[in-house]
Amino acid sequence: MVFPKDTLFPHEHLKSLIAKLGKKTGIYSNKVYEGTIPNNYMNISTFFNNNSIIEDLPTLPKEVINKFWKIRMAYYKEDNQTPEMELTANINKQGVVSFFKYDYPEYTIIARLKKLQISRNICK
Repeated sequence: MVFPKDTLFPHEHLKSLIAKLGKKTGIYSNKVYEGTIPNNYMNISTFFNNNSIIEDLPTLPKEVINKFWKIRMAYYKEDNQTPEMELTANINKQGVVSFFKYDYPEYTIIARLKKLQISRNICK
């Protein structure tokens, strides 16, 4: 498969979004190959509102930072002008997501973090 040089994989995209949390508000766009469309990528535009910080979540383990930013993403198939779906998420700098809202043209899915357990197991 051959993609444009600026195409990211989902993990790289997530890391780049986390690095922008708490910085200036704005829109970040990139090509992301996430595997659902063979040989193609999605253009994902992410809006950061770094003034919208959420801290009133259920009790989290002490290792988890209870400071989440709201981001909004629009997923465009290649050069389409209309998004295939939109996503709103509350995410912290550790990559923990406390809220997802997927907006598809026909329906919406909402997911909220209810419980988070840190595993103390260490792999050897």
